[in-house]
Amino acid sequence: MTAAPQASDSPPNESVLTTPELRQIWHQALEGNTSSLGVEDVFDRLEQKYQSSESEPTMSAAALNPYAKFLQGQAPLTVLDETHNRLHNLAHAIGPSRLNQSPAPGKWSPRDIFCHLADCETVFAFRLRQTLSEDHHVIQPFDQDKWAATYASVPATDALVTFAALRHWNLLLIESALPQHANKPVTHPERGAMTFATIVETMAGHDLNHIAQLERIAGE
Repeated sequence: MTAAPQASDSPPNESVLTTPELRQIWHQALEGNTSSLGVEDVFDRLEQKYQSSESEPTMSAAALNPYAKFLQGQAPLTVLDETHNRLHNLAHAIGPSRLNQSPAPGKWSPRDIFCHLADCETVFAFRLRQTLSEDHHVIQPFDQDKWAATYASVPATDALVTFAALRHWNLLLIESALPQHANKPVTHPERGAMTFATIVETMAGHDLNHIAQLERIAGE
């Protein structure tokens, strides 16, 4: 067994501690909370958990991608490629007079959904690139409702144009990265360890979720 580092040591970058359990083990060692384990055992556990986290997601696919249920076997890249045209057609079906109307109190209007999708494409652009460029990148969540505070001043057409440009840019990256980097690890602080491919699947499921909302509005 190799000598354990002193409890005052710190990892070169805490983002490599890719799960809450890893971080708990590390901080137990820092705080000297080793009543049930020897210090060497704590660090052996830390090393074993870290090695396993590199290759095995710690949560189910549904937990890693909350939109997985919307895919229903559809190919994520096909969904991503088709979304812009589907949004354009839905905007036409809903009509200009209803784009800014909320379907119910507290619900987003079609315009709000288009703005949200454009914002999310910006977020996904950063997450995809950071995952590819950094080892064990930790995703930064955002508050979608706070971001939505500015949507009332944005025309739906501008949101759609922005989404289309960003989606094209992201698809170029995704298509160049897959399948070689599909299993590149990344961590969501609330969902756990996942991969580059999980982000792509999340994007597609997220698209389908909001497309379904817009289809309900168009059919009313």
